[in-house]
Amino acid sequence: MEASTPETALAIRDLLCETLEREMRTTQAVIAAVPEFGHDFRHEPRARSAFELAWHVASSEVFFLESVAAGGFDFERRQKPKPPATIREVVLWHAENGAAALARVRGMTAEALLKPIAFRANLTLPAYRFLLLDLTHISHHRGQLSTYLRPLGARVPAIYGESADSARPGGAAAR
Repeated sequence: MEASTPETALAIRDLLCETLEREMRTTQAVIAAVPEFGHDFRHEPRARSAFELAWHVASSEVFFLESVAAGGFDFERRQKPKPPATIREVVLWHAENGAAALARVRGMTAEALLKPIAFRANLTLPAYRFLLLDLTHISHHRGQLSTYLRPLGARVPAIYGESADSARPGGAAAR
């Protein structure tokens, strides 16, 4: 997915923003499925708790999108938002802040999308490429979080097609 022209960069941005918007709704459904009593659940001691993972998914996605829109990742001066108290508040925070960050990305010029930006010291890519990295990062961690749901007694929502928990009579996904 290389953008050799400004027009291509804008087309890639639009495609990825449309995809990210849809994925955000799926991410919010997975986070919302975490029971409030399951905040501290973890598969094993080194793993993040369900709440920590839900907050990581929500806050890192917003950080990625805001950083792309700003033209760089500033880990030194990054002010991590204080985690909300409940899963519902994480979902609402992600919906509000994710939509605002995505709107900023949608407003980027081709020149800004093509500008190389650094992610830490080991990775420099054109800004638009970090939209794909955000998508894969969030999909990875959302998948992790979905594995916490059944052990917590929660239903797994439809992610890519129906899940065994989201199927309605007749086979249509509950989405």
